Amino acid sequence: RLVFVFIIIPGAIYSVVRHLNNIGFFNLNSSVVLIGDVPLGQSAYFNPLKDELNEELKKFEGTSLWSLSLRSINNVVLKNKWIRSVQIKKNWPNGLELNIVPVEIKFVMAGEAEKVLPITSTGEVLDPVDYSRAPDGIFLSSSFLKNKQERAAVSKLIREIPSRGFFSQQTISEIR
Repeated sequence: RLVFVFIIIPGAIYSVVRHLNNIGFFNLNSSVVLIGDVPLGQSAYFNPLKDELNEELKKFEGTSLWSLSLRSINNVVLKNKWIRSVQIKKNWPNGLELNIVPVEIKFVMAGEAEKVLPITSTGEVLDPVDYSRAPDGIFLSSSFLKNKQERAAVSKLIREIPSRGFFSQQTISEIR
């Protein structure tokens, strides 16, 4: 009886799972990217980036979830400067779910050729985007482009301003 419980049943389960893995039952066929806490007025910026990330993740499709390295997916995702953190979850039998926390975009700056440069709350300049995709943020003059310390100081100053009221972060439209 013990042989049956400790050897036969686990062996049968192992054989079934291995067979299902060999025929591709556990192969990744979909990945869902969820972006949490997108500030109001910034979804036009983050949604196309989410679609680009989904395209990058397609290279993992067809790989078994048993052999899929979450570290390699994490490395691919975190190469994007617009992502602060990611939580990756395997959805058995053949899915992947990524919960992404985007960086906070506080500023935008006019770039070249009808482009806008989004700037994070830490002063990091992100890749330029069209005006139609520009996130909502305080407009900075181009003099801040060269000095990350000045951008970080302005960001710190903005964080000290109340978020609501007569003089608030939402009422500031431009800093020169």
